[in-house]
Amino acid sequence: MRVESNMKTYEGDVTITTVNQARWSEDLKDTETITGNLYISPKAKLEANKLESVGGDLYISTKAKLEANKLESVRGDLSISTDAKLEANKLGNVRGNLYISTDAKLEANKLESVGGNLYIRT
Repeated sequence: MRVESNMKTYEGDVTITTVNQARWSEDLKDTETITGNLYISPKAKLEANKLESVGGDLYISTKAKLEANKLESVRGDLSISTDAKLEANKLGNVRGNLYISTDAKLEANKLESVGGNLYIRT
């Protein structure tokens, strides 16, 4: 399922790969909410500057990058793998667990709560 560029909500899961990342960046450019999981495959990149909420889990795989400076909440788990990066300076709430791996980078200056456990993998 693809989202129309004027839609604010994408219903379902999204998987970003190095092959489809340009298409998804375009398709999601005006999207504020993804109701399902968001998975960013190794070495893939997604710019989703209007994204405010992920309704499921958010996985950022090895050497992947997500730029989502308006992202405020992740309703499931947030996992950032080795050498991956999440730029989400408005992120305030992760309802599930937060996993951060070796050399991963999380830019979330407003993070106030994690509903589950915090795991820092070395």
